[in-house]
Amino acid sequence: LAVLMLLPWARVAAHLDARVSTHRLLRPAQGMAHTLVRARALLSPGILLGGMALGLVAWGLEAIGLKVVADVLSPDLLGVPSAMGIYAVAIIVGALSFLPAGLGSTEFVMAGLLYAHGFTMPQAILLTLVCRLLTLWLAVVIGWYCVWVLRHTKTT
Repeated sequence: LAVLMLLPWARVAAHLDARVSTHRLLRPAQGMAHTLVRARALLSPGILLGGMALGLVAWGLEAIGLKVVADVLSPDLLGVPSAMGIYAVAIIVGALSFLPAGLGSTEFVMAGLLYAHGFTMPQAILLTLVCRLLTLWLAVVIGWYCVWVLRHTKTT
């Protein structure tokens, strides 16, 4: 993050512009440098750290949601730190799988970790599906509703 915020991307892009005609392999780096020059406003420390903090809060609340749902089945089996760990590991594995929304891999890891934590396999699968339904698909439905509203709103 520090490199993204502090590196003088305009100078890097200019340096690559001068070299790309003789070194065609630098073309992808040139494109990335120009992208980072244009994204400079988003890479300011306040916006970058604020977005990161907002993301951490959102992840934390989703993990607490997993704990709340788990409490319905077995109130004493899953603590908040364990729920946060299980949720974070499952989401990271899903992101590393490069599948859309980590579909499949996130659920597999989350169910496996819940099972390892003491839930029965049917409970672990149910918790995983309910958690993903509430944290992923509810957001998708809200997003599509917003798209529908924005498309059907008359501009004046």
